[in-house]
Amino acid sequence: MTDQQHRATPQQWRDVRACADDIVTYSTILELHDRIEALESTAQPNYPAKPDSSLLSRVAAVIDNGIACDREPERIARDVIRAVAAWLGEQKGYDSAWAIRLELEAER
Repeated sequence: MTDQQHRATPQQWRDVRACADDIVTYSTILELHDRIEALESTAQPNYPAKPDSSLLSRVAAVIDNGIACDREPERIARDVIRAVAAWLGEQKGYDSAWAIRLELEAER
């Protein structure tokens, strides 16, 4: 993976949505995408993520890598949970217990 984060274009998200009914992986990806956008939209303004480390960018990169490597949807989902846990652990003002709980969930 490169140092540069990948962010899907609006057209790429429209293409994924168009296939979501036929491909289970796409439905899962869209559900995670929507949840992450909701989390980011409610982030505390006093503690924003650094522009190059946004949660959505990280998750998109993990998903993109998982698809490129032809990983199983469950493996991609676990990798996404780990990425969210890592991001959450880096945020100031948040209880790290949530990051740990997410990491444990990814291992279940």
